[in-house]
Amino acid sequence: MKKALVGILLAVVVAVYFLNASWLAPQQTGGPTLYSHRGVYQTYSKKDLGKLDCTATRIFPPTHGYLENTIASVEQSLALGADVIEVDIKPTVDGEIVVFHDHTLDCRTDGTGVTHKQTLAYLKSLDIGFGYTHDGGKTFPFRGQGVGMMPTLAELYTAFPDAQFLLNIKNSNPKFPAYLVRYLGEKSILPDAKIMAYGRKQAQLQEIKDLLPESIVFSKESVKDCIYRYMALGWSGYIPQSCDNTLLLIPTNYTAFIWGWPNRFIDRMTAVNTTVVLMNKDSDAGTFTGFHTPDQLAVLPAGYGGGIWVEGIENIGPAIKKKR
Repeated sequence: MKKALVGILLAVVVAVYFLNASWLAPQQTGGPTLYSHRGVYQTYSKKDLGKLDCTATRIFPPTHGYLENTIASVEQSLALGADVIEVDIKPTVDGEIVVFHDHTLDCRTDGTGVTHKQTLAYLKSLDIGFGYTHDGGKTFPFRGQGVGMMPTLAELYTAFPDAQFLLNIKNSNPKFPAYLVRYLGEKSILPDAKIMAYGRKQAQLQEIKDLLPESIVFSKESVKDCIYRYMALGWSGYIPQSCDNTLLLIPTNYTAFIWGWPNRFIDRMTAVNTTVVLMNKDSDAGTFTGFHTPDQLAVLPAGYGGGIWVEGIENIGPAIKKKR
């Protein structure tokens, strides 16, 4: 009896191994897909960063002249090899949608007040480079260079009709999803553009999905639901419904617990129209972020063909191009 049980157990182990063997799955080709966070931008220290801290006053010494969420930044990101560009969006008080990150204007611009309570004309009058400093306010290297550079979402799609954007929804109003979809239609961005969006409010994202069934949406909540369920049941080849038609941002330290990582897992997700994107650890902050420098790419599995979240496209883009 014991021998029979041992034999059955061994057979199950062998079956599970081969079912999830990464080396038996189709390997992705062409190298990783680059998801450029904010385009080319002024990176900053996240060490001891508080939720309300002004990141424009924490930038590293500038190595280029680009500012996040601008036409120039997107153009340069594409030139450097970005496949998808993440941008932040907010409504205005007069019916527009602008590409800007902060809840208020006081940090990085010469304006004041809550961003979504302003008119487009006022936002267009601001210097979005006004508040950047890397030396505690001794110098402001971009002051005067960002006047009128806050684009609308329509301007972004018009300037780059073939680009793929990932929209970060920076507004918690429950009416914003319908507002966004209506805006995309009125500006003739739909039906041609493939809409990808994420944010903190899963209910908002679900409404976008309901209104635009072909869109790809995700939140931290939805990613966790998929990954945790898959960790528990993926050994059998089962794919949770929460993993369908979405995007998964996965920290590198999670991969050891993901059945079939990397090739079998990516193949399974591809089969349900889901994209896998890896995040890297920020050694200073102890949190997960994107890839900044080529040396960090060493954590990628050999032949990795999924996505990677990029903070320094000016460094990562050329390094990936050399390998392709």
